[in-house]
Amino acid sequence: MQHPNIVGVYGDSAAPKLSRAFNLPALDGVKAVFSKAVDPETATNLANYALTAVGGGAVPVSGATLSADLRTVTLSLATAALTRNTSYTLTVNNVMDYSWPTQQTVPPNSADTFKATVRGYAANVPEASGY
Repeated sequence: MQHPNIVGVYGDSAAPKLSRAFNLPALDGVKAVFSKAVDPETATNLANYALTAVGGGAVPVSGATLSADLRTVTLSLATAALTRNTSYTLTVNNVMDYSWPTQQTVPPNSADTFKATVRGYAANVPEASGY
């Protein structure tokens, strides 16, 4: 398997970042997109993710799957679907990349807040009127 983050003679010193989080169209999961490829072992460790409703409680996550691009993690929910039009915050810790000579870790408590929606879910932008 090739690891796209092993670059140059001097390595890669940039830590991965949580670029964005958004819900799946059926509101039954969340995608976390990172700025660079991440290590499958740390990216699929459920202990590295916390999903909370803004102003509410924790939403249990039951699974984490890393996509083939090594940058996108799909989180499945342990309970019912997300509530439409409710804001959620995904917080990520301890996810590492493939940097050489030392792996870099996402900054502590990296977070992104999104509104659960079934329209414009990929961009979290409402559709234009008359669409």
